[in-house]
Amino acid sequence: METNKLKRFATEARNILMQGVAHRFTALGFRADGTPVEEPQLLGGGATFMGDTVTEDFYHKWQSLAAAIRRHGLKDVAEEAAYTWFNRLMAIRIMTKNGLIPPVLQYESPGVYVPLIVSEARQGRLPQMSEEERSRLMPLLDDDSRTAEQFSLLIVAFCHATPILHRCFGHIADYTELLLPANILAEGGFVDLINHTDFIAEEDYRSSELIGWLYQFYISERKDEVFAAKGKFTASEIPAATQIFTPGWIVKYMVQNTVGRIYLDNNPYETEVAQDWKYLVNPSELTPNDCILRYDDLTDLRLADLACGSGHILGEMFDMLYTLYINEGYSRREAIENIFRRNLTGVDIDTRA
Repeated sequence: METNKLKRFATEARNILMQGVAHRFTALGFRADGTPVEEPQLLGGGATFMGDTVTEDFYHKWQSLAAAIRRHGLKDVAEEAAYTWFNRLMAIRIMTKNGLIPPVLQYESPGVYVPLIVSEARQGRLPQMSEEERSRLMPLLDDDSRTAEQFSLLIVAFCHATPILHRCFGHIADYTELLLPANILAEGGFVDLINHTDFIAEEDYRSSELIGWLYQFYISERKDEVFAAKGKFTASEIPAATQIFTPGWIVKYMVQNTVGRIYLDNNPYETEVAQDWKYLVNPSELTPNDCILRYDDLTDLRLADLACGSGHILGEMFDMLYTLYINEGYSRREAIENIFRRNLTGVDIDTRA
């Protein structure tokens, strides 16, 4: 994995998305300080905004956006929106590359900046959607000039309807949909970047480290800004100031010498299971009995990462626990269920994790 290339990709992606979100704020009637130039007005089942007729749904999302700006400031809302789209779309790309979900972001043909999720919707093949989402989408599908709006509705519906995405990332805030950059599908836009990047190799998509490296590099410029200010960190600045990705070999060392060591201390004759633990440090003498952390069954082990980020260490813990459960005679299904229900806990103050 060439981390220098990943850094170039992530920082370029952030710049593209932040610029696109900034343009959306202007289009939505907000000044640079977050104050509105004009507010939408409800009018007989619909609304008006800056001389145009808009939907009541737009009105409520705009009000949610204005409230978020008042609470957190425009800069923080912009960062949240840009990263939300980076996170969701990169997750879709990674899952597509691993055959977990259909290639909804892939362009239908070279030089045509229309992703498959849009081209298929225009042919009547829609993702699972609510009636309200469908009623908003259908009038747009006949107008090829509104591809970005079609994509926005479709990709949000896809995220909500795809269990693995919805469970991992939760619900997309209503106003975040409004902040999807208008040029997201254009040449040089973010979807174009992820479809044509040479910065991420095919084998990188199969690595559990990819999302962690991308996130660290994505926030690297923000981290530089925070440290350059030389003041006390605000709550919103703490993630950028403190987050760092833990490389794979360090994670393996930590897990093998904690979880692995506890298992071997309790099962001193099960040395075969540890043959591939190349970072395990073997003590010069046996651990004294009164120093061994005892457990009756693997389901009794509680493993927590209290600053888990995107879950890299949790993933390594999962892999080790799975091996140990199989070694103990559990079925694959029992192993997986026990790990998620009984063994692993991850916590982070940053909701983007």
